Amino acid sequence: MDKGEEADKVGGLPIVGKRRKKASDESTNSSLSAKSYPSSSSLTAATSISRSRKPNEEPENHGEPSLVEKKHYYDGLPSHPLLIARTGSTKWSLPKSIQEELPLKAMCNVGSSHCLVGIWESVLDEIVKALEPLAWTSIDLLRIGYQDTAEKDWPVTLMIGAKPGSHWKVTIPVAVACRMILRSHGAHEVECEVRESESFFSVADRLITANETIGRLEEERAFSECVAQCISPCAAPGREGTLGIYLAVGSTRTMCALTCRHVVFGVLEAESEMKKAVADDGIYRGIVQPSQCVFDKILADMTLDFEETGEKSDFLKKISDQQKMEDRRIGHVFFSPPRTIDVDKQLHDWLIVKLAAKRYASLSTLQNWIHVGRDGYRLMQRLLPSNVKPETNSSKDMVRLKGMVSKAEIFRTTAHNEPTQDHAALWVHMFGAHGSKLTTGISNEVRSVRRVNASIDSNEIITTREWCVVGRNGQRRNGAVLYGVNSISSPLRPFSEPGDSGSAMFDSQGRIAGILTSGCGAREDGRPGGTNNDFGCADVSYVRPIEVILDAIKTKYGRVEVL
Repeated sequence: MDKGEEADKVGGLPIVGKRRKKASDESTNSSLSAKSYPSSSSLTAATSISRSRKPNEEPENHGEPSLVEKKHYYDGLPSHPLLIARTGSTKWSLPKSIQEELPLKAMCNVGSSHCLVGIWESVLDEIVKALEPLAWTSIDLLRIGYQDTAEKDWPVTLMIGAKPGSHWKVTIPVAVACRMILRSHGAHEVECEVRESESFFSVADRLITANETIGRLEEERAFSECVAQCISPCAAPGREGTLGIYLAVGSTRTMCALTCRHVVFGVLEAESEMKKAVADDGIYRGIVQPSQCVFDKILADMTLDFEETGEKSDFLKKISDQQKMEDRRIGHVFFSPPRTIDVDKQLHDWLIVKLAAKRYASLSTLQNWIHVGRDGYRLMQRLLPSNVKPETNSSKDMVRLKGMVSKAEIFRTTAHNEPTQDHAALWVHMFGAHGSKLTTGISNEVRSVRRVNASIDSNEIITTREWCVVGRNGQRRNGAVLYGVNSISSPLRPFSEPGDSGSAMFDSQGRIAGILTSGCGAREDGRPGGTNNDFGCADVSYVRPIEVILDAIKTKYGRVEVL
């Protein structure tokens, strides 16, 4: 039994990218309409007709989705979530012929001209209240449509994430209530969709598998001073995140590294553990690079090569002397704010590490260089006009991160990086330690909301506003996005995955925009419970703006400088 068949047997999800037609799908489809799958243009026309009603006229709602619709409605999204409920009356069906392929969906930013952009923060408060009967996890306002059509034609949709097991009968009244709120604010064309999706922090809690290879370049990079390295706390060596950027803090210019708080202290650790770490100079507060899992894998691969060739490389000799965590300790916890909501309704989830001088050639010369790979380097060069380029080292495919994308610029209403783009937005990049590849995404003009537990010693659930980024892994032609056609990245590659927490987000000029904190998506097995290991990827990624973090550090220490 292949993985896809097993997933269907346990009620899981088909493998994204494989357009497999199963007997169960065909039998279920036989009970549906005999119509062929609607083309993107016919769907757009049908949507326009269904949305041309008078403002106060309530359209007929789509009934409970069939099993096939639940499974395939979101084909194309990275985690392939299950549909629970949706408003509107647009019909959906599988292709009439099993030889036809299902069209794939994708998401993009709303666009600055939409009527909800200017009033979204107040509308969100109403939406959150309307969702009280539902075990919801996230709220995103995005465009979603078929990949072979122009993004500007994709309908703006209120996308609600809900816990697995949420029932249609409970969900559809809530979805209708949300749609009525949107209509009361003039958004008569916006429908509401609810899918199975859980919010998770982008930290990894797993060992590297035997199938995951680490190339020689990556082996050396893991021990370098470049940012975007895989790190872990000494007290929990199996928990992995990413070193974001280097900072000089305070009047004494204490050299530090920025990452996420939950990388070091876990997602739900008690505040008492944080206080213990700050007060204790012992191993609990230590941070190592590379993580224990990455180090063990590199050492095993290099040792195997030595056994096969009989030649022990200088690199193997060097890392053989770093098997103890203390020998790879790059520093210790310097400061992190309490895990609370700030005045901007965002969760404090950042931490600075004081760097150990003995681990670096010279702390005074540290700079934020990031290795983006040959393909990533070419992509960044292509996205900018010839007179605007980041500082680079082309021989090593590296880009220096310097400067800052302000919060005002992130949410401003004019085009950013690509003036030729139909649907202007800020393009951002990330090189996560776990993904080990440059990914590109689109920044949304409005904030999202997600729900998280306050801490392990509290039953309180808190809501936090988030900067939303969705993956962008294709190129444009005639106003449409061509996923997989002449594209550098994999067509369905997610923007982030577990292990990328703390990664710096930057634009094509190399300016730092924020750090990745979390995401939302369906679990790989489609079942509730488990750990972050069950999440293969995120449909939507959430980022903390760097300006907010730097302002907080400056308030406490008087000064902060991005190296």
